[in-house]
Amino acid sequence: MSKWPNFFIVGSAKSGTTSMYYYLKDHPDIFFSTPKEPSYFSNKFLNYPYSAEDKRSQFFMSYLINNEKEYLKLFESSNCKKAIGEATPNYLYYNESAIEIKKKVPDAKIIILLRNPVERAFSSYMMNVRDLDETESFEEALRLEEYRIKQNYHYAWFYKKTGLYYKQVKKFLDTFGKDKVKIVLFDDICRDKKGTLKDVCEFLEVDASYYDDYDFKMFNVSGRPKVKFINYLLRQKNPIRSAVQKILPYHFRHKTTFHILKMNCKKEDMNSSTRKELQNHFNKDIRDLSSLIKKDLSHWLS
Repeated sequence: MSKWPNFFIVGSAKSGTTSMYYYLKDHPDIFFSTPKEPSYFSNKFLNYPYSAEDKRSQFFMSYLINNEKEYLKLFESSNCKKAIGEATPNYLYYNESAIEIKKKVPDAKIIILLRNPVERAFSSYMMNVRDLDETESFEEALRLEEYRIKQNYHYAWFYKKTGLYYKQVKKFLDTFGKDKVKIVLFDDICRDKKGTLKDVCEFLEVDASYYDDYDFKMFNVSGRPKVKFINYLLRQKNPIRSAVQKILPYHFRHKTTFHILKMNCKKEDMNSSTRKELQNHFNKDIRDLSSLIKKDLSHWLS
């Protein structure tokens, strides 16, 4: 009998979804799909092929699954695991995905990770810089956003639009009900990883004690590359990367890649005037979101 997942991490991108995926994947009662982001429930909303100017389009499309039989194969080896999930951050952005998930998995549990949209925007930008896909300054990239939207870039280049959470989150709450949706703030993950994971375990109804002595690490850290050639080998299409992909298992390859990227990246700070501009841009949406999810988000406004 075919098995559908019973929970989904739906976003937001650059809010800790990769770290959460690996933390939960290690739990003995939890099964996750490989790849992490099959995008099955959002594929009808993706306007591919993407713009020829978007260098990452083929990379993103390589993991997309649009066939039900292939999608269900991802969960064939879940065996007796209690919680079966996948983690596609674009489901939140393409929030009509909520309806598609509901049709197939009416009792699904939804996990939404949210990060200060100002910080998320800059982190997303720095990820694209890290992967050698963004050559513009942050300020110029923000100015180009509307152009990129019209030119049909992948949503990873929509630094401002992706962070307008209110309507995205509301769609999932309206579709599944508040009891089936778990909101996790990136701030809480950074402050108390163990407590946050235990809370998520209770939501998924699995043993929370697994994380009592767990070694937490952060994955998919953004930054400007110290040595560009290293990041080229790891993140751009090239013969060496293609050969390694055929030899090494998916999860070992990805964990190793994230570790090397972290070592090879240097942090940068956002321009203070740009930060203020983005705070003004997101102000109303943050206030609306705060009211919707009943969480104090005033620290996102300062």
